[in-house]
Amino acid sequence: AAAVAAAVATLSSVPPAEAYTPPPPGYRAQVDKIDGYRFFYPDSWIPVTSSGNDVFLRNPRNIDENIFVDISSPSSSRFNSVTDLGTPDEAANKLLDKY
Repeated sequence: AAAVAAAVATLSSVPPAEAYTPPPPGYRAQVDKIDGYRFFYPDSWIPVTSSGNDVFLRNPRNIDENIFVDISSPSSSRFNSVTDLGTPDEAANKLLDKY
């Protein structure tokens, strides 16, 4: 849940004053300026290029651990903003409960 919460916490628009925050030791930054999100992921994780998602990363030591970003049209979502998901912990728990 902590990894999901960390990813959700940073999936937000990046204000110019905070445009660059170095990742913690052992992590890399994924920044998408076009779609306006950023997150940190473990530096040992590898990209999966055939997924069809905007970003898909997988733990090479445990293929059940992964993260992906799939951008959809705002009109196809009941959310107006990423803040509608709740706190990072609430969003992570909703995902874990769902799957």
